[in-house]
Amino acid sequence: MTKGTTSRGTRNDKTHIISRITGRRAYHLQKKRDSRRGRFNWSTKAKRRTAPGTGRAKHLKDVNRRFHNGFREGVTAKKVQNKSAVTVRNSDRRKLKSRFAYFFPETPEETLNSMVPAKGDLKEMKVVTHKGEPVTVFTVEGEPTVIEMKNGTLIPYLYSLWSYEFLGVPTLHTTGNVLERFANGADLMAPGIILSPGVGVHEKIERNKAVCIKIAGQKHFVAIGVAEQSTEQLSKGLSGKAVKIVSCVGDQLWASGSKKIPPTETDPQFRTLTQEDIENLDINDWDSL
Repeated sequence: MTKGTTSRGTRNDKTHIISRITGRRAYHLQKKRDSRRGRFNWSTKAKRRTAPGTGRAKHLKDVNRRFHNGFREGVTAKKVQNKSAVTVRNSDRRKLKSRFAYFFPETPEETLNSMVPAKGDLKEMKVVTHKGEPVTVFTVEGEPTVIEMKNGTLIPYLYSLWSYEFLGVPTLHTTGNVLERFANGADLMAPGIILSPGVGVHEKIERNKAVCIKIAGQKHFVAIGVAEQSTEQLSKGLSGKAVKIVSCVGDQLWASGSKKIPPTETDPQFRTLTQEDIENLDINDWDSL
């Protein structure tokens, strides 16, 4: 064995000792400071730079907005998707006519023959509405006349309602500022219903059956839909969704026809009220009229 350092071994084997500040072996003996104290965490900073939400957040900003709205659907209108139309066979025409008479027994025979002609250009077209719901549209000479829902419910379209008055479809009234919302995909909520003076809720409204919508004070219909509540339910209290809107004036299904709009006429049920009274009419005031 040799003398000197080789035999005694290295003695500077401890660069750090236990720190009184952090309790870790991080106190440097020569530098007299804690190596952990004040050290920057570059990993955390890197995550701040690249984590979700650090960029333009194209999707996340929509999620935040939808979260505050309860992730509701069907509010933003979608483009109506039309498939190729096919001519309706004679046997199917007779079935459609009998079914329409079953849904609307008050319809005159002459009106049925015009809406579902035995001969002529009657076509059937599969359509996906602006709410993403598949329906079947029957057209006469290119103009929509009848809509068949997925569950088999038949609804006369607006052009038919304007041409033939005696179809016996239940009617509800609302304010004029909701038409644009209907076109954007909104439904008719029960608090937005304006009841006819001295009449109240239409007595023949049934769930999952056709309902027509009018602007209070105007004679002609502006939207069609399917009832979510019956007359009995609406009479107990105006709350919740009343009608699921299928189509209205101004949407793409309406635009696929002649785009005609009947002239503005006063509704006889509101003839005793002025336009100012109709605009200020509250849904709870109808019993006093």
